Amino acid sequence: MLKRERRGIALIWVVLMSALVLVAIIGISIKTVSEKQILNARSYSQRALLAAETGLAKEINSSRTIPSSSNPLAGLDIGITHDFTEKTYSDSGNPAVTVTYWVKVIKDGIDEYTFYSLGTISDHSTPEKVLARKAIITRYSGPLMPEGFALYGNGSIFFGNSNSVEINGSVFTNGTLDLRKAYIDGTAYVAQGGDLIPSDKATVTGGIKTGQNIIPFPPLNIDEYIAKADAFRSGEAPYDATGHPNLNIIGRAPLVVSVIQTYLGPPGTSSTVKGIKDFYDDVKNVSGNIKTMLKLAEISELQQYASNIVYYLQGPVTISSNFEVVGIIVVDGDLELKGGPTVGDPLHPEETAILVNGNVTIGTGNTELNGLLYVMGDGNFNGTGNFTCNGSVVANGEINVTGNLSVIFNKTDVPIEFEMVPGADIQEMPSSWREISYDVFDALH
Repeated sequence: MLKRERRGIALIWVVLMSALVLVAIIGISIKTVSEKQILNARSYSQRALLAAETGLAKEINSSRTIPSSSNPLAGLDIGITHDFTEKTYSDSGNPAVTVTYWVKVIKDGIDEYTFYSLGTISDHSTPEKVLARKAIITRYSGPLMPEGFALYGNGSIFFGNSNSVEINGSVFTNGTLDLRKAYIDGTAYVAQGGDLIPSDKATVTGGIKTGQNIIPFPPLNIDEYIAKADAFRSGEAPYDATGHPNLNIIGRAPLVVSVIQTYLGPPGTSSTVKGIKDFYDDVKNVSGNIKTMLKLAEISELQQYASNIVYYLQGPVTISSNFEVVGIIVVDGDLELKGGPTVGDPLHPEETAILVNGNVTIGTGNTELNGLLYVMGDGNFNGTGNFTCNGSVVANGEINVTGNLSVIFNKTDVPIEFEMVPGADIQEMPSSWREISYDVFDALH
């Protein structure tokens, strides 16, 4: 009997010890899971904060390096908010997540801005499941690409001594600004390290500001734009089947491509000035092979998206007669404008951009350019002829036109994508920000 009782007691002890061990295991598991959740939450919060910082740096840098002709902050009124829209990318870290940053800016005054940035971390497989959100704010003082730069020179800007110079818009240089007899209806900015050569014969209605932060020249990938020109001539972007179905009617795509190539040549070759002009004229006026070979819906679509088309010319190129074309014209080499041509559409200067990877020379005559003139590489913008621009001029090199010069600022709407300047986001970013509730960000309009 006693032995049976002892065996019963032993069984109870085994059950009790097993229960205690099970409780301990469960407790440890709960604690481990809880600690892991806390660590994950902290990690997600840190990644959200990093996303907000990244967005802040990228959008401020972008605002400082994109020419005012295509800068969304150019002309922004005081008290108005600009929304840069959300940017999303995947982060393959541990664990993998979807990262979003969203930046908004309010213009507080002349050269005074407040930037707000929201970073969001979402589940990689279920992006609508938000894991963390962080919002930050910083205030920025100084010119971005402000107000509308009629002239931007990464090098020096020299105005001729005997010619007429009228600039309707602001001027910025990272080098020397020689005013001479210039009339500038705007502000003249000279960066730190640059020199101002004043003149009592010059007029600058918005005043002169020296010692400004350097604004790096906004680089552009010339090869990418040559590829876009080839893509158009091969029937791909910007007129692909998804976005532009009228140019991809079943069975007609090869015909459309062949018609385009009769004007612009096949991919991998340079178009000609005459070919581009004839193509645009026939599209605009519904004439020539465009009228004969294409359907009305196809022609209408070419007209609607004409400013998106990229054309490629291998330099050196000379334009000596009217070239009233809209779109993006890429010149890989030097460009000379002589004989007094009109370049771009006078009625729609916002729809043309001339991107030159070389020097631009203004020859004899009265040249008129309607749109953005962007001079990249080591290119200079110079010449002895007269030059009128309804748009803006952005040059990596020197600007020195000794003939009469007139620039009337107009914002360009063509889709140009500039690259981030290496190191500029580190050198030129605000040194401090503070965290805010994301409700404050959500309330911005």
